[in-house]
Amino acid sequence: MKHQRDLRSLSPVSGVLALLLAMPLSAADYFVSSAGSDDNPGSPEAPWRSIAKVNQTSLEPGDRVLFRRGDRWEETLHPSSSGAPGNPITYADFGGGVRPIITGAPNDHCIEWSTTRSHLVFRGLHLKDCGQPSGGTRGALAVWNEAADSRDILLEDSLLENAQTWNIYLTGIDGLRIRGNTIRNAEQQHGIYLDGTLGINDVVIEDNDIYGNRAMCVQFNSNGKNRLTNVTLRYNRLHDCGYGGLNNIGTDGLRAHHNLFYGAMPGIYNGCDGADAGCSRGSIGGVFANNTILTSGDGWSTCFSNESSQGTPDFSAFVNNICVHDASRGSAFQHMENTGGQNVDYNLFYSNRTDSPIFVWRGREYRGFDDYRSATDNEANGLFADPRFVDAGRGDMSLAADSPAIDSGTSLGFERDLEGEPVPRGSAPDRGAIEAASAEEPPETPSDLQIELQSSLNKQLFWR
Repeated sequence: MKHQRDLRSLSPVSGVLALLLAMPLSAADYFVSSAGSDDNPGSPEAPWRSIAKVNQTSLEPGDRVLFRRGDRWEETLHPSSSGAPGNPITYADFGGGVRPIITGAPNDHCIEWSTTRSHLVFRGLHLKDCGQPSGGTRGALAVWNEAADSRDILLEDSLLENAQTWNIYLTGIDGLRIRGNTIRNAEQQHGIYLDGTLGINDVVIEDNDIYGNRAMCVQFNSNGKNRLTNVTLRYNRLHDCGYGGLNNIGTDGLRAHHNLFYGAMPGIYNGCDGADAGCSRGSIGGVFANNTILTSGDGWSTCFSNESSQGTPDFSAFVNNICVHDASRGSAFQHMENTGGQNVDYNLFYSNRTDSPIFVWRGREYRGFDDYRSATDNEANGLFADPRFVDAGRGDMSLAADSPAIDSGTSLGFERDLEGEPVPRGSAPDRGAIEAASAEEPPETPSDLQIELQSSLNKQLFWR
């Protein structure tokens, strides 16, 4: 027996909204609890017990499967059906206490499908120890489907941790939102791994805390097959991953803005995949703006690197960023390829280790910011100065009142910062990811420096 949500009883306003969303008149809720029984109807009073029962049930668009908070399942979720545009099938939580835990079957994924599944929402879940103890290439959420793209997938407000390989691996996706999650401590590889082998298009990754993964926090990889397209990475905290914050080796036109990178790791790599001979599907056209990047530690590191031994990756702009390079080795910023035409300006650089950090432009090394700026066409409005964070040692990278980054950036059309505050809050946008309060009026955007981002920022925000 279905536990139905009869939309005819809704208020006129909510009823109109429901109609606009094309909701059926009797969408079903199914409840699951470890204290239930699979012979039950799946109601709140008589819930199902197992994920196996969920996998066997043919769900309809608008249906929801709700797992009781505080319960735990050692099974793998295989979505049985697709939702419909504006009317997804939702897997979420109910009740009080901690999020429901799904560990996956032994040595298997927590959530996985290999046939086309579209219009799905995963919300309020705890995906833990997926693929343990020894499952090869296993993770919390995994999709590989050669038949057709899976469309419109949303993962939000969930905790993904301690996966055997990667926490998220996806390919063959058109329409993906990863929002408001904690994604940490993948044992072998990346926090998020998006693979272009079967295609990746229309992605927004935002408001996540991604850290402690053994390799990269985030990996975008063409795998020598297809560039990822229409990808936005914004408002995320990426820190303390083993190999770096972002490895962008196969996107076309990435928009990465208002992210915070920190820890003993490089910030951003822009390059080509090792399987991409000649770099024919390497990263191009990326815009990196208003990020705050702090690198530290005794190893090699950089805030930003554009480089590949496979060929020639490229990027469009590096603007309004803060880079603090406190690693013992490496360059603050390096563009190793002999290409020009990039917009590199309005950045603030600093180092607590040296007054003369290394910069590399078109393969040539410069010692110190002044030498770098005078020898290139870059950073006419750039600064080398202490950004004056409130308390970087405790992870507070907001700007103190006397920071030179305040009101000294250029307008790029952004509407909010890392913490959800409006941009700008003063006479001009700040440099970096976090906007400081100010009472002055913002200026017009300089037409010669504006980067056209609105087409990316104004895309439909997916069931919001």
